[in-house]
Amino acid sequence: MPSSAILDVAIGVAFVFLFLSLVCSVINEGMSSIFSLRAKNLVAGINSLFSEGRAPSGQLFVQEIYQHGLIRGLFKDPPSQQAPDALSLASKRFRGVNLPSYIPSQTFALALVDIIAPSDGTNSRTLQEVRDAVGKLPEGPAKKALTTLLADTTRDIAEFQKKVEDWFNDSMERAAGWYKRQAQLILLALGLVVAVGLNVDTIKLTRSLWSNPVQRQAMLDLAQKTVNDNKAAMQDDKDLKAQVDKLAALGDQLPFPLGWHAMPERSWSYWLEALAGWLITALALSLGAPFWFDTLNKFMSVRSALKPKTEGKDA
Repeated sequence: MPSSAILDVAIGVAFVFLFLSLVCSVINEGMSSIFSLRAKNLVAGINSLFSEGRAPSGQLFVQEIYQHGLIRGLFKDPPSQQAPDALSLASKRFRGVNLPSYIPSQTFALALVDIIAPSDGTNSRTLQEVRDAVGKLPEGPAKKALTTLLADTTRDIAEFQKKVEDWFNDSMERAAGWYKRQAQLILLALGLVVAVGLNVDTIKLTRSLWSNPVQRQAMLDLAQKTVNDNKAAMQDDKDLKAQVDKLAALGDQLPFPLGWHAMPERSWSYWLEALAGWLITALALSLGAPFWFDTLNKFMSVRSALKPKTEGKDA
């Protein structure tokens, strides 16, 4: 049936997009690990939280935070004994140093309070001591933010620390949004590189699946097997090597070869169509593997629902 063939082509295209999205995701995760993108994003988020404000010592708050003992315990020290500069560590990867990609909000709040009003280790600091210390901070957004948090604090330091935790969590949600937008742009760039490198032209792919029933059925069978074997999305596996092995095995099963296997035509119409097809592929891959896994599942569900009706008409 033509309607069934259209759905089968859509399933085949969605499956290829899923496969290539997973390839891009693995590359993106590898780049994120090599270049410490999450850790750098966290540093940028904390620096933005204080609007590059300075602590009582005169250093930037973000530097004081990363040099505090509670935070230093979350990452490996550099080979030298000199305390690392957080901003320098964020701008380049030092040998033997891996800044954390996550800081617990409670740990952050405890470190910040100790930076503002250091304890001598014998007596518990009071809320008034914290108020006095904040009042001595240099004028700026950081002082104003901390003063605002203290304004409605009436009980004890624990109440203030809880407000700092909420403030930190809200800021980290915004930082997570920055990272997602950055990842989206990286996926788009990777998608274009993968589309051109593997010569995956959506227009030609769709045309090939439509005109080749054998290839279409093979793609459908592989998509069905993948959906059945991976009820949890493949990208949930945090082991990059395991992901690469899965993708390599899956790529070997594709019913058509990826890459450049013949000399391309020299006509401008060929390259114009190819460019359009690559751009469509790149835009599709930028949506990410979870989107295409869900889309493929929906297409397969629709096909399962239509199959009995189709068989009934054929009978």
